Amino acid sequence: MDQYPPPLTEALDRVVDAAQEVASDHLRLARLEAKLTLVRGVEAVGMLAIAATPCLIGWSALMLALHLTLGYRLAPTWSLACIGVLNLLLATWITRQAMRHVARENPPRGVTS
Repeated sequence: MDQYPPPLTEALDRVVDAAQEVASDHLRLARLEAKLTLVRGVEAVGMLAIAATPCLIGWSALMLALHLTLGYRLAPTWSLACIGVLNLLLATWITRQAMRHVARENPPRGVTS
């Protein structure tokens, strides 16, 4: 028949076993979460690549059409320069919008809105 309460050494063994089991469960959960995060990241990159390909083809066609249209009024060098400036301005605007969005979504620690 078991003693109640169990001897101190047996109780400490149970506590240590339970703590080890909890730590092991936490490690398995962290491993699973890391794997899931990695899979989601790879899926997101794949979807971005799939979506970006037709966008890049369309953008290239649009820039080519713009170059051909401007070529009637400007020298080819100036036409390409105008298109480059347009792309630079657009990229700057998109980058600033993205940075504002990220700053809104991830405020610095200790800052509440």
